[in-house]
Amino acid sequence: MEKKTDPHTTLLTATDELTAEAAKDLLQNAYGLSCESAKRLAGERDDNFKMVTTTGTYFLKVAHSAEDAEITSFQTDVLRHLELHAPDLPVPRVIPTLAGLPEFTITDSGTLRRGRLSTFMPGEPFDGLDTTASLRSSIGESLAKLSLALATFSHPAAEHQDLLWDIGRASSLRGIVETLHDQAMKGTLLDGIDDFDSRVLPRLQPLRQQIVHGDFTANNLMRNPAGDSVTAILDFGDMTRSQTVNDLVVAAAYELRPSGNLLAPALDVITGYHRVRPLLPEEIDVLFDLIVTRTVLRLAITEWRAERFPENRDYVLRNNPRTWQVLDRLRNISREQAQEEIFNACKAA
Repeated sequence: MEKKTDPHTTLLTATDELTAEAAKDLLQNAYGLSCESAKRLAGERDDNFKMVTTTGTYFLKVAHSAEDAEITSFQTDVLRHLELHAPDLPVPRVIPTLAGLPEFTITDSGTLRRGRLSTFMPGEPFDGLDTTASLRSSIGESLAKLSLALATFSHPAAEHQDLLWDIGRASSLRGIVETLHDQAMKGTLLDGIDDFDSRVLPRLQPLRQQIVHGDFTANNLMRNPAGDSVTAILDFGDMTRSQTVNDLVVAAAYELRPSGNLLAPALDVITGYHRVRPLLPEEIDVLFDLIVTRTVLRLAITEWRAERFPENRDYVLRNNPRTWQVLDRLRNISREQAQEEIFNACKAA
């Protein structure tokens, strides 16, 4: 029987946090590195640390206790693939253990957990900061280069992994939206899913597919001090096999603004991508509708998670007020006009 990873498991299963002292011990035992400091970094599911040692700075990731071993290796293997096949891409490099393995295992509170150590990527985060046109173009170009490199990567986990964040599976969100307590919110999100099912999905399904990054947003990118180029691509935890265009949809949707010209920042990302990896006409035609779908998906999952984990509500919903404003604007602009703007921008790229 085909194995399938439950997409809800790591989002709904609580796990004990690994302490900084335990992270230091892990680094010493598995890598022979003496750690001067271990700083916890934010993460949706895993335990992440910035580890400063006597020989350098590293990134330590310990996977959620409910994550399948095949999924952890999926993320590790893609980093090794990119190191070999796209050495110029700014992605972390996996550091082997003392035993020469790409991953380690630990027993935490009686549960087996896996993880890896990688290089700590340079640059400054730009989540929450205004982006320039040149930086947005760099985001698109970097994503296109990554997309080309991922086109030659395959992994068994990608063939049977259902992720809530995959735009192609937006229909599966109907069940979790139905559980929301706010009736107005529920109605708006269900309308978005209905529209996806009736108008978008039939046009999306025939499009080219491959393994995609899945979360190419400011949360997972670093920039240079001048703020005009991408210096690091992080967090491959939302990879899956999906339509190629969906990676661009995520990056473009993140750049939408609740005020000013709604689409202009997203067009910078789209044209940057298109210059490196040209979009097909049928992908351009469905881009705007997919951007709306991604915005609905983003709100549905975060509102659902906030209701299930109220202790983490502030972190989960930190961007939602702005995202609701963006969705309202998306629902009130002409679809034909938006599609024409995207088409003309790609034509001029």
